[in-house]
Amino acid sequence: MIIIEKAASGSDNIALIVALIALVGVLANSIIGYINTNKSIKADVVSKARIDWIEKERTFLSEYISLSSNMHSYYSLWIAEKKDADKFFKYCEHPVRFQNLKNLLLMSLGPDGGKDDYNNEDFIKLIEELYDITQKNMVSYQRLDGLSKQQLKEKELTGFARNYFKNEWNKAKNGK
Repeated sequence: MIIIEKAASGSDNIALIVALIALVGVLANSIIGYINTNKSIKADVVSKARIDWIEKERTFLSEYISLSSNMHSYYSLWIAEKKDADKFFKYCEHPVRFQNLKNLLLMSLGPDGGKDDYNNEDFIKLIEELYDITQKNMVSYQRLDGLSKQQLKEKELTGFARNYFKNEWNKAKNGK
């Protein structure tokens, strides 16, 4: 009879309900905290990986553009001084490195749907265009207008890359 009377009293039921609500709140808070912590850790790891990737790509691209520019400079001297092809190719000891850098850059820029103004597809196109122009200037007797096209393409690629990497940096900073 005492049990029935206690169960019938509203104060014990209210206390039980309050305790259950508090327990649910503690469990929900713990679960949400765990999920947020995991998201934060994942975002930090992804951001760090993206920043490392950006640094590596900038190094590759810098060397790629430098090789293109150096080949262009020597080609200008070669044309002006009427040097033979053997001396030109001796100077260009790194055409294989130039091609390897192009391939490394292309492989690291997967499809991204072209949604951003500075997207992978446009980046790839500029890298390939510079490669093609540089290759043509390296092995042919073109006039210097081909070299000015190469210089313009180097500047275009540099400008695009600056904006592309800034955009990627902002994505990393914002955890996207």
